[in-house]
Amino acid sequence: QKAPLTTIFQLVELLEPLIGKDSQKKDLAKLFQAIRIEVNDEMGTLKKMLSQLPGVLGDGGRVAILTYHSLEDRLVKNFFKTGNVDGKIEKDFYGNTVRSLAPVNGKVITPDADEIQRNPRSRSAKLRVAEKIGGKWIKNSKGKFAIYILCRVCDEQHVSDGSCCRSLRLDHREPLRV
Repeated sequence: QKAPLTTIFQLVELLEPLIGKDSQKKDLAKLFQAIRIEVNDEMGTLKKMLSQLPGVLGDGGRVAILTYHSLEDRLVKNFFKTGNVDGKIEKDFYGNTVRSLAPVNGKVITPDADEIQRNPRSRSAKLRVAEKIGGKWIKNSKGKFAIYILCRVCDEQHVSDGSCCRSLRLDHREPLRV
């Protein structure tokens, strides 16, 4: 009774009285998924990969991430929306939201009924796509997003809205890409 578990069959045998017969397969699948996620440090690896994205992608570069369960999807969604996996919005000195990636589509892409019928394993898949923005995305007080870029002429950060540089009155900034 106090001996360590050495096989999967021992673990299943130990859990059989606790799991209902109706949902045994589903419950055991969740258990083994949780064990796999923990043993392989899948969440830690995903967090590490997401944190490296802004440094790896060039301006305008896109990344597509396919997730298969809600834990993964939450991390990816939060990172694309806020720039961090915790989902906490970072603000600059003026209270504007700052992020380096922007979601390309408004909604997550999921398989349609035909795809699920052809490939039942796809039913839980979710695809999210984001694009790296040159400069920083900043949400102003009106809730609108703008991109702050470093001005090549005066070395100050300006909103990339196509207006002229204050010092030289030149339209030298890149247009806002959405």
